[in-house]
Amino acid sequence: MVASNFFVRGDMKLLFQLCVSIWVSIANGAQFCFGIFTPFMKGYGQFAYTQKEVTLVATVGAVLSFFSLPTGYLYDRFGPRPTLIVGSFLNLTGWLGMWLLFLKKDDPILGTSPAWMCFFYGFSQLSASFYETGSVLTNLEAFSSQQGRIIILQKTFMGLGSSVITTYYMAFFHQTHDISQFCLFLALFNFA
Repeated sequence: MVASNFFVRGDMKLLFQLCVSIWVSIANGAQFCFGIFTPFMKGYGQFAYTQKEVTLVATVGAVLSFFSLPTGYLYDRFGPRPTLIVGSFLNLTGWLGMWLLFLKKDDPILGTSPAWMCFFYGFSQLSASFYETGSVLTNLEAFSSQQGRIIILQKTFMGLGSSVITTYYMAFFHQTHDISQFCLFLALFNFA
């Protein structure tokens, strides 16, 4: 009886770990939702970015989302928890910065500089590799006989995550025409 309880608890811990990793994958899907922000960069209060400036912000975000060398080092050296904590800090910093940028559309707190936008959007995108490394590699270790299925499951939810995030935007934020509240939502959603 004691042995069977031990295995159930171990399985529940793995199930919880997998569910948290799926949540991380869904939250990580926000990196594919740049199209939500572009109309606000081009014509939202004081924001009047040109297409070149919007492309610059998107490029900085895309390049940083694939910059994973420090992520692998951090994971190998310290494990998944510090990797996920650093990713959460980067993500929270990025989305809170975006929130501050868009908070007062007629008189932005941090101004409308594309450099600030690149900085904060880049931070939010840099966190993607930390989230992926921290969650996927941990599950590959825990489910060593099911590695292919684990990767498929997490990557599928990451792809679906952009649809989930876009659905949240359309359902709760689209009618308000206030992108700052959506950025705050992303900060809290990803930090949870």
